[in-house]
Amino acid sequence: MSEASQDALFGQQLLRCGLITQAQLDRALEMQAGIGGKIGKVLLKMGFIQESHLSQQLAKHLGVDLHTSLNIDVPASLIEKIPSRVMREKKFVPVSLNNNVLVLAMADPCDFETIEEVRFETGCTVKAVLASETELDEVLLRFNDEDESLRREVGDLEDIPAPEVEEPPLELEHSSAPLPLETLMRQPPRIKVDALIELLLRKGVITQDDLEAALREQARKQ
Repeated sequence: MSEASQDALFGQQLLRCGLITQAQLDRALEMQAGIGGKIGKVLLKMGFIQESHLSQQLAKHLGVDLHTSLNIDVPASLIEKIPSRVMREKKFVPVSLNNNVLVLAMADPCDFETIEEVRFETGCTVKAVLASETELDEVLLRFNDEDESLRREVGDLEDIPAPEVEEPPLELEHSSAPLPLETLMRQPPRIKVDALIELLLRKGVITQDDLEAALREQARKQ
């Protein structure tokens, strides 16, 4: 069934339940034709229906559970596999994990592309339930940006070790005699890495293009 047909059926369902009038539905359909979007969201935006009533009827219409308490009970290691940017864009949060079944509270539990993406990233069977956008927004606002650990949300933040302070380069005496390897190996890691890269380039083992590609890939992962 097309999305337009689904919308028409849902509009009639709200009408039969007495949550909106025919005049309100007609006005909402007229606005929907101009701005797009789902009929439920248009009705909500026009103030014709309460979000709680809309969510209850939408869950019945879609045949999914309605999740109203967005307490997160998922291992931090699993949440970290899902970029917070994706959760914000697609409007969902993982709320529970039991017997490898991950429950996602979603604004659109029929977003099968996102469900499949989460299944692939986590290795879990995914069950989608409906949650109101207002509740999802409140939870997602508490999530930090992508470079922060989502473990703060589930109270499983481990102590983060202090960053290692790199020692300054050793001041080597100027001499024509070769320095022993033991002395050279006491140089900071950065200097040893630079020396290795220079050697690999000089020997033709890697090219400048190879190095640039590797650096870009590493930057993307961080």
